[in-house]
Amino acid sequence: VEPPISVISNGVYTEKFILKTKSVMNPFVFIAVAGLEKRKGFDILLTAFASLVDKYKRQVHLRIVGDGPEKKNLINLCNSLNLNDNVTFLGKLSRDDVAAALRDSDAFVLATRWEAQGVCFLEALSCGLPIIATHAVPEEICPSFVGYRVNIDSTEELQKAMQDVYENYDRFDNAKIREYAVLNFDFKVVAKRISEI
Repeated sequence: VEPPISVISNGVYTEKFILKTKSVMNPFVFIAVAGLEKRKGFDILLTAFASLVDKYKRQVHLRIVGDGPEKKNLINLCNSLNLNDNVTFLGKLSRDDVAAALRDSDAFVLATRWEAQGVCFLEALSCGLPIIATHAVPEEICPSFVGYRVNIDSTEELQKAMQDVYENYDRFDNAKIREYAVLNFDFKVVAKRISEI
């Protein structure tokens, strides 16, 4: 007889990653938090974001939090796509500073090529941010009311999802997104599930 299998989520400190501080930033700020590695798909993200910039110019901005072996290549890609005025590399930040950066943004986006269950998505949800992910991210992290999951390596789908979040931001309920994170991914909830098992 095979043993029963239970899947338990990663957790997030929802008391640290609190609801975003402003309704909508000006310019509208997308944020990505991850190691700057090929598997995180930043090349796809920057290319998709360039299409958004072509349409909205200085109305949109992308903040990238993290460091890693692809940083130089990504900076060069920014240069070639003429994104220097629309993209900021914030480098590696402390968890407190990551929380502050998320609260000071409008939407979370990451074009990851493979993922177990990225804590960065849970932290963004805890701050009430809509998220744009790929199908590498489990569906339970990104139900339709919190954002979009797009095909891996699809620049076009990613750009369309980012555009929709930007143009229809009032469709997303920041408080409801945070509530979803608190009820499902808070460390106390996760600890209870582990204890029950």
